[in-house]
Amino acid sequence: MRMYPIRRPKPVGFTLVELLVVITIIGVLIALLVVALGAARTRVQQASVITEISGVGQALRSLTTQYSVDYPPDFSVNVPLTKQQQINRYLARMFRNRNPLTDVPRGNVDTSRMRAEPQPELFELLDPAESLWFWLRGFSTDPQNPLFGPPLTAPDLVERTPLFEFDKSRLMDLDGDGFMEYYPRYGSQQPYIYYA
Repeated sequence: MRMYPIRRPKPVGFTLVELLVVITIIGVLIALLVVALGAARTRVQQASVITEISGVGQALRSLTTQYSVDYPPDFSVNVPLTKQQQINRYLARMFRNRNPLTDVPRGNVDTSRMRAEPQPELFELLDPAESLWFWLRGFSTDPQNPLFGPPLTAPDLVERTPLFEFDKSRLMDLDGDGFMEYYPRYGSQQPYIYYA
């Protein structure tokens, strides 16, 4: 009688070791993909910020070209003039008919007297973080009051032709002085700052 060895059927599928090796390889590939996607996301965000800064620079150059003036004051502390004097001197070159007595920050319009109290002392609160918004938000069509519009108009209602389109969701007035700071879309909690 002849004896034949018993043949067992070959197992179909993976062994436990093969399965663990495949899972490990997939995990390593996913980890590499996450790192690559994070780096790509960071590069896209940096490119967005660089593009926005370039746009701000173009808007400032446009201001100097359009009005044939130098770059506007940045309201830094190293200047011997008051901020109001800096503004008046700069705007005198841009708007010959400007009235520096009425083109000043105003409080809320008092509807009973149809008048808003001028508050020129608010100019002294301006700082470099607010200078971008101050100069690039545009000017009113009133040649005597290009900054704040006609005296009986609420400042929020003054029509302007902006030199730069600010994303309104990133304009904030954290110090409460009525002048806005512009914050980057990504990352830093520090506003953009302009230095001339």
